[in-house]
Amino acid sequence: MIPDSVQLPQSPGELSRDLSGMFASNQNRSDQKVWAVYVRISREDKHRYQYSKETQPDEAEAYARKHGSGTVLIYKDWDYSGKNSKRPEFQRLRRDIIAGRVDVLVIPRLDRLYRNLESQLRYIRFLKVYNVELVSLTERIEMHSWWGRLVLYVLGALAEMYVWQTSERTRTALTARLRSGLPNGDLLLGYCNGLCSDCNDPNGGAYCPLVGAADRSESQRGRIAVPHPVDQYAAIWIHNGYSQGMSDKEIADYLNFHDFILPDGEHVHFRTRGQKRERNLPLEDQNRLFKRDSIRTIVRNPFYAGMVARYPRADFSLEDDLNHPDRIQAPRPEINPREIQEMHPGQHQPLISLQLWQENQAHREGRYRTPTRKKRQARVYPLTGVGHCWECFDQERHQETLRGSSDKGKQHYRCAVTLKSVKKQALRTPEAPRQALESLEMDAQSIAGKNAIIKRHKLLGAEKLEQQAGEWMSRFVIPQEWRDWIAAYYLSDDGMAKFEYEGHNLRQALDRYQQLYLAGRITKAELENQMLHLGRQLESLRPSAQREAVEIRPLLEDFPAIWAQMTGLERRRMLSLFFTGLYFDRDGELRKIAAHSPFDELLGLPEGGRNIER
Repeated sequence: MIPDSVQLPQSPGELSRDLSGMFASNQNRSDQKVWAVYVRISREDKHRYQYSKETQPDEAEAYARKHGSGTVLIYKDWDYSGKNSKRPEFQRLRRDIIAGRVDVLVIPRLDRLYRNLESQLRYIRFLKVYNVELVSLTERIEMHSWWGRLVLYVLGALAEMYVWQTSERTRTALTARLRSGLPNGDLLLGYCNGLCSDCNDPNGGAYCPLVGAADRSESQRGRIAVPHPVDQYAAIWIHNGYSQGMSDKEIADYLNFHDFILPDGEHVHFRTRGQKRERNLPLEDQNRLFKRDSIRTIVRNPFYAGMVARYPRADFSLEDDLNHPDRIQAPRPEINPREIQEMHPGQHQPLISLQLWQENQAHREGRYRTPTRKKRQARVYPLTGVGHCWECFDQERHQETLRGSSDKGKQHYRCAVTLKSVKKQALRTPEAPRQALESLEMDAQSIAGKNAIIKRHKLLGAEKLEQQAGEWMSRFVIPQEWRDWIAAYYLSDDGMAKFEYEGHNLRQALDRYQQLYLAGRITKAELENQMLHLGRQLESLRPSAQREAVEIRPLLEDFPAIWAQMTGLERRRMLSLFFTGLYFDRDGELRKIAAHSPFDELLGLPEGGRNIER
């Protein structure tokens, strides 16, 4: 079992960076200093020239190359706030400093490090411990004098005051906007900004008939949301269907597996706007399915009834942890975040009546007032996020995930788009959605192709799928050069960085003795004696040579034994680190396997994965 204190790499990319840094040779490192440049831009500052993505790294790197004669490393965090240490490149910089790879740190301004005085002072002490010199181009503060430290405290306090004031101004502006009848947040399903001449609808130009037309005057140049010519019917039908007794899941399934006929006779398959991270993919490769949670959000939102609402917001927080940024807990409101605090008439056109919205809220409150269930320990399904449906991938090229569930004490996986209720909704038209359609003078018909795909699905036994994944994991042999790295993480949260720093000091001592020998200050015998002594010390610093690491040496020789001792959650994390996807067919047989680099090579998989013939 992996100890809780061990911080494993969070992605294959981070693993690759750590390994490349671990095996980089420091034997030939000269006396030239290594300069590091750190730059950061937060979202609220991105339009200011002095914080631009171009000028920050250019000026800092130019300074480093002018004043330094060694290597210059660049670390960039775009769209990250300076209120805490939860920044990927900032953490990579921290690991490199601990490993002794950085001698001088250059920043454009002091507030690029932090807008948090307490964290900034801790970071200055952290740099001092590892003998890293700090250079701030704007302030040019001398850290060794009492006057320089006083200036540092004042500027740090001002940076913190700025972020506090920005938070307060944002809250005030959002509240004022809401009370004037304008919403805060992204556009909802059923509405658009009305800027048709420059439409950027993620569903494509063919979805909306007004794409490329003149801007809609009622939007006041995009200031006020206006009903979408197609999606407004989906939003209205969702509210009407809920009022007829359909559940969130039933509504989502019906939308996914039916084409709708609008009042003007046009046939349309309603789509969501998709995930922002997928919008650079071809439309057919994006996940455009309606989900139960999105339906619940739509039904709860009073915006459709012509109102705008204010919800509880958490207090602003500067909590920080430099060594463990993932442990920083996001602040939460003291009361239910879904509870409406204020509600005001909006400037937009409503799609449903306020009475219908209120009736649906009363219906929802009554529906979900059920006795509290006994607490049961949830089973962890290791294939969650890694297991995929081969039927959907093979027939429609969709990356549908497998989800774990239990039924009558038996554990199984199922495709994310299939349930017994899904099949029923896809193959028939129940009375509730029919009544909701008739109220809008609309019609719907099930999608024949979808029905054929659904019929190909089965419930997949969890034990069979997990056993096949375990067989692939048992083929893995930990490379010899990785074992020191693993032992380092077993011994310290900082991993190899701690041992590299101590080894760096010994190598510097070895370099000094070599320089003394070349200068004629010591004899060859004295040099050889010191080389032997320091070499032994370097060898003793190897993590796998530490006495505390003795108990894990047998496990490093037998990876299947490690796999057998892992918990379900640890297996899930390990599978996600190894594989991009494991595809199972309707019979629960593994049909395709794709792995991250470098595990694809270690498992003998070609680039892009391997199809397994059955």
